[in-house]
Amino acid sequence: MNILPLVFALVMVLMVMTIEKIDSFKNQSMVETAYQQFLTKYERQEFNLKQRRLYEKYNDKIANLNWGALLTKTTQSNEGGQQDSDMKAEAQIRLISIPLMDILYGHADFYQKVKDKRENLPEELLDAIKKAVNEKNSPLIKDKLDIAWLKLEDPELQEVFYHMLKGTVSRDDYKQIMNDKTYQPGKAYVSLLYYVNKDKFKPIEMAHAPLELLKAIFEKEEDALAFMKKRSEINRKDSGAADALKAEFIEKRRQGLEDTTLDFKISKTGKSPRNYD
Repeated sequence: MNILPLVFALVMVLMVMTIEKIDSFKNQSMVETAYQQFLTKYERQEFNLKQRRLYEKYNDKIANLNWGALLTKTTQSNEGGQQDSDMKAEAQIRLISIPLMDILYGHADFYQKVKDKRENLPEELLDAIKKAVNEKNSPLIKDKLDIAWLKLEDPELQEVFYHMLKGTVSRDDYKQIMNDKTYQPGKAYVSLLYYVNKDKFKPIEMAHAPLELLKAIFEKEEDALAFMKKRSEINRKDSGAADALKAEFIEKRRQGLEDTTLDFKISKTGKSPRNYD
């Protein structure tokens, strides 16, 4: 009996099945890719909406750390003076941002997991952000929410940065959660966008700085708490109050911070400093 026709028929059937499987796999991959792109875009839109609501809620003269110099491309232009100014500003930004990240996220699960492996996580993250800004096709940052569009080269750092920007609770809710012993603190953290923005670097308004930012500014936590208490007791009509506050606390700032980085001026109008604890 000649079995060649049977073998040939089986081979043909296998070939057809294989081709169908390949086509099916290709179609499935295309669908999955399109779906992932949709989810990424949708999640980004949801993220922007959530953060914009928080931003509008807290955009009442809360002092931020201006990241403008960090978010500006490094150029080799002839404008050496401006470049030197940006480099000095970026150095000041880093001095505050590094402890600020530890203060805000040192308790968070996502942060601890990576920092166990990468001791200099905040420094690495700031380097990665600057590298992303300097990329040829980096996004134009017109609004503080545009910071979220930066694509970091390192996937692990990208994930950390994503969690930082997204946050899980508002600052008010976080303070309440910390008093609830039944809640897992590693899951609750505030968006970094509450503390930083994309504006050109300028002195931080100490009268309006939230406690977490003050802790990053001062060398010791007790100095931040003492400053917060002192400013809440200030009589804003006293013309010498700002000078007295500066005289008492300026030398307690973190080592390396220039005195011009901090603005102790107190407005005689607007919200009282005690509203920014």
